Amino acid sequence: MSSVDPSHALQVAFMQRLDGATSAGRNVFDRVPPKPNGGGPFPRIVIGEGASSNRRIGNRTDDCYYAGSETTCFVDIYGGRGNEIGHPETKRVADQVRNLLDDAPLDLGAYGHRLEMLEFETATYESDADGITRRALLVFRAWTQALE
Repeated sequence: MSSVDPSHALQVAFMQRLDGATSAGRNVFDRVPPKPNGGGPFPRIVIGEGASSNRRIGNRTDDCYYAGSETTCFVDIYGGRGNEIGHPETKRVADQVRNLLDDAPLDLGAYGHRLEMLEFETATYESDADGITRRALLVFRAWTQALE
């Protein structure tokens, strides 16, 4: 079975898991959508940036040898433009995303990978340059192995 980059498999699985499952509704994207006349759907979740690297632990002859990929995944939440101004909306959606993804049993088999571990690492909250929009950046770390 050929596999794709594990970050792609995780991005698709994140989108499937989050679409319609938070108070952001179906506003889950793989890039920031254009804002016609400053509008657009809020709150919104954007899944995209990340990094993958090879991960090897132990020696090949060890019983506990691990060979796979470690992927860092970033999830952005934008809010604060609707009825609820400020960070409360953004933090509420961020908490929902964290609860849905942290240690989630995502199936990556269709993309040639098996998820070994998925954990939440950090959350950062900030105000956008426009002074209205609020942003939360969640960082998740995943270990995957390619299926043989």
